[in-house]
Amino acid sequence: MLRRPIVIIGIVVLLVIFGFVIFNIDWGGSKQDEQSSTNQSQQESLPEYADSDVKVRMTISGEINSNQDHREVQITVARDSVKANIISGYQGQVTSTQETGNNPSAYGSFLSALDMLGFTRTKDAAAGATEAGSCPQGRRIRFEMYDSNETLLSSWSTSCSTKLGTFAGNLPQVQNLFQAQVPNYNDFVSGVRL
Repeated sequence: MLRRPIVIIGIVVLLVIFGFVIFNIDWGGSKQDEQSSTNQSQQESLPEYADSDVKVRMTISGEINSNQDHREVQITVARDSVKANIISGYQGQVTSTQETGNNPSAYGSFLSALDMLGFTRTKDAAAGATEAGSCPQGRRIRFEMYDSNETLLSSWSTSCSTKLGTFAGNLPQVQNLFQAQVPNYNDFVSGVRL
C-alpha cells in the first residue's frame, strides 16, 4: 500500500521538474536576437521609403594594402538612379562610374527585397572588432541608408567572419541584390582586384 503513494508522488515531482525545464529553455532566441529585432523595429519598413529621397549604399573595400593598390566598389541605389563607382586608394578617388535610371516602382521592389533579407538588422560587433582593421586580407562590406540630412543606418560585415561586424542580415543575398541593380555588373568590375 505504501508503494503506490510513493510512485504517485514521484510522478508528480517529475512532472513539476519537467514543466520547469520546458518553460525555462531558451528556444533559440538570444539577447543578441532580441537586440537585432529591437534595432530593426526602430526603423520604418524599408518599402515606405520608395517615394522618398532616402538612398541605400553598399561599399565593398578590398584587402588592406598600399594606397596605389587599394580598391573599393560602391553601389548606391536611389528612387531615380543606380550609381556604381570604382574607387582607388584610401582617399576616395573615383576612377570609374556607371549610372543608370531608376523609378519608384523598381526602388520599392528593391527595398522590399532588402527588407526581407534583414538589411536593417544590426548587432553588436565582436569585442575589439573595428571596421577599419578587421579582415585585412579579405573584404569589408559597409551598408548605409541615408538622406540629405542624416545617416539613418550604418552597419558592416567582413568576408572573413560575419561575427566581426554589426550587420545581422543575409550578407551573401544582400550583396547579390545590390550587384544585380547594376547592368552588366561583372563587366563593370572586371579587372578590379579587391
